[in-house]
Amino acid sequence: MKFSDRTVEDIRNRMGKNRLLGVENYKLIKLLAKVLTSKRSPGDEMNDFFKSRRPGKNQRQAIADLIFFVLNNKKRLFCSVMDRDNHKSFYDVIADVLFLAKRICFFPDKLFLDKHDLKISKALERFELFETSALPDFRKVSIRFNYPVWIVKYFFNRKGPSYTYKVLTNSNNRRGFICLRVNTIKVKPREVQRFLTNVRVESVISEILPDCIYIRGKGNILGLEAYEKGFFEIQDFGSQLITKVLNPKPYAIVVDYCCGAGGKTLSLSSIMKNTGLIYAIDVSSQRINQLKMRANRAGVTNLYPLVVSHSDNSKIEHLRRKAAFVLVDVPCTGSGTFIQYPHLKWRITQKIVADYTRLQRSILEKASECCKKGGILVYSTCSIFEDENNLVTDDFLKNNQDFSPVLWNIGVSVQNRKRLDTFLETDWRGGAILLDSSISKYGFYFQKFVRNV
Repeated sequence: MKFSDRTVEDIRNRMGKNRLLGVENYKLIKLLAKVLTSKRSPGDEMNDFFKSRRPGKNQRQAIADLIFFVLNNKKRLFCSVMDRDNHKSFYDVIADVLFLAKRICFFPDKLFLDKHDLKISKALERFELFETSALPDFRKVSIRFNYPVWIVKYFFNRKGPSYTYKVLTNSNNRRGFICLRVNTIKVKPREVQRFLTNVRVESVISEILPDCIYIRGKGNILGLEAYEKGFFEIQDFGSQLITKVLNPKPYAIVVDYCCGAGGKTLSLSSIMKNTGLIYAIDVSSQRINQLKMRANRAGVTNLYPLVVSHSDNSKIEHLRRKAAFVLVDVPCTGSGTFIQYPHLKWRITQKIVADYTRLQRSILEKASECCKKGGILVYSTCSIFEDENNLVTDDFLKNNQDFSPVLWNIGVSVQNRKRLDTFLETDWRGGAILLDSSISKYGFYFQKFVRNV
């Protein structure tokens, strides 16, 4: 979409230059309109915007925070600025949304000082009023937490109000940290932390996962010498935890089914001390090529990458009942990433969830064939929907009685069990979902099985 010259001129005259952000408001309105309507990610749109305008570091961060505030509160902001008899154009509405968002983000202590501005005063009142919305008023709660109504109903009908509030509030709690996984094949966590300190990057080693380091800030982490030498990878806490749950032993045969670009594959290699053999399997040659490059940088030599197709299993026939450990991290809706990618909420439908569920059941069946007697199988997703998680694993157990569920915490120290218990929701079969954004930027589900026959 493009502004008409008249619209641009009107907005420019009315809103002028914003010194705090360093960019004229009509340009911010164009950026916000593009982010809201584009099929590309918000990050891609902002990167293009910054390349052409090059604002300062602090201004870039302020603009990014503002855009993500709008994305995290989109429904509430739009409902606040629009009256029932609203005849404003799309771009006028976007301008009002941006103005309201800036007032809330940058001047929270002055929200109600401009009583002479009736329009913004009413919008602010409506915005605050939605804070009192409560279940079972699905429509108003969906506005308050910026969710499609069907998702609010989904969790309420399955898990009740308490769990629904937990999901909704957690998904809107965007965190500023980044998780690193130390590549212990090459270096120790304390050495990486010292390197980060030397380049003025604040870091904290996780109390639960000793190879996980939290850092603050959004600098060019991938440009650091330590990264180029393969000393660490960017990998979220939950993703690292799943590989610890599988806990493959050195010299074992391991299958990483749906390995993608290999984040978990490299973590498994580190756990195995670069011994044994990991079959890294995916349908995408592009992702496998990315894995090969990352493995080369990390000094990982125990991988056997395989590109397979959905319909042809001939390349993995020789793996039937051969692997002592199998990880199957299936494609999913990515609903566990709503915290960082709030725009995805509006792209997921119930049909999409159902389509993924069918695919996940099929993939889990195929992957399980690689698991030998006594072998361990872990199923995982980055989804918070039951349909993709325990309903898939329940169905798998009904159809595969030679597998039994295993508690996720088998092999985990007593101290770490207690720490993790406060962050995980577990079901009676031992499956667990990680929802707490204070330790993991993304939500994950995992279920552990053992093959008995």
